[in-house]
Amino acid sequence: MNSSKTCEFCEEPEHIERPCPLQLVKNWRKLQVTVPKLSNYLYLIELSNAFERLVESNTPDPQLSERHQSFINRLEEFFQTQFPGSKLETYGSCINGFSTGANCLDLSLTFSTEIKETSLDASHERGTGMIESVSKLLTNNETVLEIQDIKLIYEKIPVIIFVSNKDGLYVNLSLSDPLRSASTRLVKEYNYYAPQLRTLNIVFLTIIKNCLNLHSRERGFSSFTSSLMLIYYLQQKGYLPCLQEAYEGDTKPEIIGNNCNVWFQTDRDVVAKIWRPPNDNITLAELWINFLKFYLFEFDRNKYHVNISSLKPTEHTEPIKYLSIIDPFLKSRNLTATIKPKVFKMLFKLLYDTLIYHSTDRGMSPNYVTWTESLFFPAAYEKHLDPILYILLDEKNPSLRGYFNFYTSRLDY
Repeated sequence: MNSSKTCEFCEEPEHIERPCPLQLVKNWRKLQVTVPKLSNYLYLIELSNAFERLVESNTPDPQLSERHQSFINRLEEFFQTQFPGSKLETYGSCINGFSTGANCLDLSLTFSTEIKETSLDASHERGTGMIESVSKLLTNNETVLEIQDIKLIYEKIPVIIFVSNKDGLYVNLSLSDPLRSASTRLVKEYNYYAPQLRTLNIVFLTIIKNCLNLHSRERGFSSFTSSLMLIYYLQQKGYLPCLQEAYEGDTKPEIIGNNCNVWFQTDRDVVAKIWRPPNDNITLAELWINFLKFYLFEFDRNKYHVNISSLKPTEHTEPIKYLSIIDPFLKSRNLTATIKPKVFKMLFKLLYDTLIYHSTDRGMSPNYVTWTESLFFPAAYEKHLDPILYILLDEKNPSLRGYFNFYTSRLDY
């Protein structure tokens, strides 16, 4: 073995020829014994209320929505003078129910068939000629449009980012993508069946933003990615139906977009015949804590994809490194494929820290505001155990487990 090589996850050389211990679910399951058992219903209610207040503080300002629409109208008028028949469509968290009131806008530009066919003849080698033309057009007219900081970023789907001079509005502009549009509508429809979904996702995104000291593009976890994790968990526990399987008869309906079937059930009467929500009065806090446990200890991410298009677990056909989240319509697209190993490592450590902190009933803090704020910075407050260090030490010396269990039994929760 070349001693100069180290594991991309933990930077240790010992297991370079085999999976890193941090990748294996079985090693994380050893940590279940450290999680406090919650029985105080009043604490669960207080925790749930804190989550609700976070959502209230993130509710979009109506004036902000008006400014967004005014900007969209001006930009659409400009594009229509350049490309007759073109339209702007809002997608993503702006309209799918996960908006946090941030001054950010996701837009998609759709062209008429005639313009699209003409422009494709001049596409560049990477097939991005159209968006490069739009980016150049914006750059040449930034004074007229009152925008600045225009950049073209080549991601899975190329996107133009820029800022409005008037109110600092951040804009992500991509070309028409039926899959994005369908995904936005799908997530919005799931919000109808489980209103808790928005609250849980805002809690999740807030904690990720506060505790993972990474640029949003480096984190790689968008509101869409996190919503898929939550939807899948709620489906597996019976709190959500699978809308792509909720059809009557033997043949699944089809609506084709980008060579994919983007159909999902929008007839709520049909869904009501197929699916009934549990009648168990579970609190938001319990749903959240069980979500953390699901991905840390229960869900076999070494074997299955996160795939909301099917209630039946979807097995991997190829080895994966940490967590595979499949696009609900384009099954060949793993939305987490480009996320760096260090981000996965940090994410699962954060999930564990959050689980311990939120599962620990310390009684009401004398300073209620401080306690509430601390809930969304758990990595800064949870100091009991480094799960990554334990897993790596345990891999080298299994006898440490006995000492570890002795230690955790005496933690002052």
